[in-house]
Order: sequence, then structure tokens, then C-alpha cells
Amino acid sequence: MRVKRYRRPRNSAEGECYDELAKRGFLPSKRGWPDFFCTNEDETEVCVVEVKKDTEEPLKYEQYVVMKILQKYGIKCYVYKPETGLVEFDASQYQRGKEGQKSRFNRIKDFVENEPYAKINTGENSLEDL
Repeated sequence: MRVKRYRRPRNSAEGECYDELAKRGFLPSKRGWPDFFCTNEDETEVCVVEVKKDTEEPLKYEQYVVMKILQKYGIKCYVYKPETGLVEFDASQYQRGKEGQKSRFNRIKDFVENEPYAKINTGENSLEDL
């Protein structure tokens, strides 16, 4: 099954980058990235944080997918809510919002789990090898 790409960005430089990534077999997407990327002073640790305004606000499915992938590659992921503070992301605790939302973003999950992407992110290849 072919992965459907997201709409090409209107910004000309981003559009050109989108086209180049698509030619190399990637699924360009700007959706789902956490609100914060954090590092300690000596840059030996990193983490990402998604901020939600209240306990009832769930992660969007694309946020869930991105955090699950980042966590898979060893990046610590957290969700911050004023009522609970900083809590480590646990994929098993995820509750999907609207029915059907998952199928739309399942393509991202399927794409990132395929062989070429996995090799690049484990250091077996570089972008120059593509």
C-alpha cells in the first residue's frame, strides 16, 4: 500500500525541501511534534515535552505517534498538565479521541517502521547514501 503524503507547504523553500524528501522516499510531515525539545547544560541528555492545558485534554493521535517513535529511539518523552505536572509518556495509557482519527495517521506509523527509515535512524545509513 502506498503512503499518502501530506499537502506540499506553500513556503517555497519548505516546498522544495518537501519535494526532495519525497523523492528520497520520506513522508514529510510537520504535524505532531512536541511543544518543547530540552537538553541539559552539558548536552548529555535530551527530552521532549507535550503541554496540555488540563487533565481532560488528550494527546492528538499524531502527537502520540511522534512521541512513540521518539521514545523508540531512546528519547525521553513527557506530557505536562498543570494538574499532574511532568509525567513520563506511556503509550499504553493513550486514549484516542475521535473514532477514525487513528486510521488517518496510521500511515505515518507504517511509514516510519519500514526498513529504509529504520536504517537511517539507527545509523546504518546516512542521508548521502540515499
